[in-house]
Amino acid sequence: MNLSASLFSLLGAYIIGSLPMGYWIAQWAGIQDIRRHGSGNIGATNVARLLGMHFFFVVSALDALKAFLYLKYMYELGFSSFGVMLCAYALLVGNAHSFLLEGSGGKGMATFAGIMLALNPLLCIALFATWMTALSYVRVVGIASVITVCLLPVYALFFMDFYGFMFLLGIAFWIVHRHKENVRIYYPERW
Repeated sequence: MNLSASLFSLLGAYIIGSLPMGYWIAQWAGIQDIRRHGSGNIGATNVARLLGMHFFFVVSALDALKAFLYLKYMYELGFSSFGVMLCAYALLVGNAHSFLLEGSGGKGMATFAGIMLALNPLLCIALFATWMTALSYVRVVGIASVITVCLLPVYALFFMDFYGFMFLLGIAFWIVHRHKENVRIYYPERW
């Protein structure tokens, strides 16, 4: 792929990542600006907190689907694994800093799920099982997410090559950083 195609693919990933599914679903359900309610986040957990648990699955599925479909399309266009991984980062940046929401956004966990489903379905299944197990113990979605991504580099040793490992290590740091408020709220003695 030439430079212009690569830059266009990164811009496309950012735009797709920026589509604020939780914000739009909440608007559709009657909440004008989800950022003014609950945790102030546009993600599935906050939408579900205000509108009901079934909205958690709707928003999560839409956020995951947009990432999954975009990355699969990049593979279809012949992008290398490295190029697809760069697009995955751009999806996460778009999700966290949407140009449609003046730079605000979500924490990226559902987008991350779509990314992992596109990159390595077996690893995605292992991570989902870990997340469900953690959630059954801690009962807090954000903390279960942090636990899961902290184990991501360990899983990557078994499922990915060196470049994939480094990519997932970067994503783990990104998502833990995005969830730092969850950790601060539930474990203030650690801060």
